[in-house]
This record gives sequence, structure tokens and C-alpha cells, in this order.
Amino acid sequence: MQKQSFNFLVIAITALILGGTSFLLYNKFFKKIELENILIPQAEIGRISPPEPLPRFSFLNDQGKEVNIADFKGKVLLINFWATWCKPCVKELPQFDQMVELFGEDNIQIIPISIDSAVDMKKLHAFYKKNGIKNLKVYKDNNLRAYESVMSFGVPTTILVDANLNAHLKVSGYLNWQDPEIMNLINSL
Repeated sequence: MQKQSFNFLVIAITALILGGTSFLLYNKFFKKIELENILIPQAEIGRISPPEPLPRFSFLNDQGKEVNIADFKGKVLLINFWATWCKPCVKELPQFDQMVELFGEDNIQIIPISIDSAVDMKKLHAFYKKNGIKNLKVYKDNNLRAYESVMSFGVPTTILVDANLNAHLKVSGYLNWQDPEIMNLINSL
């Protein structure tokens, strides 16, 4: 009887070790690969010619205070509507984070506005930390009025705006923002 108990114990410990190792390996390697290998359709890029005035709208900063888009007049803006559950959005955010380092906040203001109604500011900060986002500010569109005012259909939606608050480009879907053509377009503003 003792030998059976010992064999059962050895099998249980082995199963536990294998299960734990499998779980750790899956979380370390495969979850990351899933995000990197998701099939993302090409973005629809709409050049706005001639540039049109951006609708005026408000959203919340990370302190819960209302911010008006007109407060950013005088800077080139990249306004990105996104959500934590949107895989293409999650793939774009690190690019925007790196763009802040490349261009500097004096040259371009990147405004990522979350449309997650069920996610509070604390969770958005935790999401940024988990995804290594260090240079972007946290903004939120609680009532989706900002999102609707720019006639967005889906996320991510990104609008490139000049210093006079005129929209030049509207992108629906994922775009490689570090593509040289896109970087040149941003530089031209």
C-alpha cells in the first residue's frame, strides 16, 4: 500500500511540475507570439484635401478633468481613438510611444483617447504599464462624444491634424506609423 501511495505522489508531483512549466512557457512565449502574428487587415487611409477644420470636442485627462481639443491648437496632433480589447490598437500604441521619443512633444502631440467605457483611469494606467507605454498620456472619452464627433467607425481611428486644428489624414484600422512615407507626411506638417 505504501508503494502505491509513493507512486501516486511521484506522479502527482511530476504532473504539477509539467503543468506549471507548460503554463509559464505558454505565458512567456506563445501569448506574445499570438499578438505579434495576428492577422490585421490593412487600414483605410483617407487623405482630407483640402484639409478640414477638426470638430471641437472634449475628453478626460488622467485626473478626470475635461480637456478641450482646442487647448492643443498650435501643435501638430496625432489623435488616436483606441480600446484595450482591440488587438490592432494594442499593436499601434507602442509605435506612438516611440514616436514621442523620435519627434519630441514640442513637434507633435500624440493624443491617445481610450473609448473603453468599462475601464477606469487606474486600469488604463495599469494597461500602459503592462504594455511598456511610458511616453503617452492617458485620456478617455467616457461618453463617446469625441469619438462620434469625428465620425469614427471602429478602432483604431487616427487623425493627423495640423497646428491650426485642420485634419489632413484619417486612418481607420491598423497602420505601421513608422513607415518612412507616413513619417515623411508627419514631418511635412
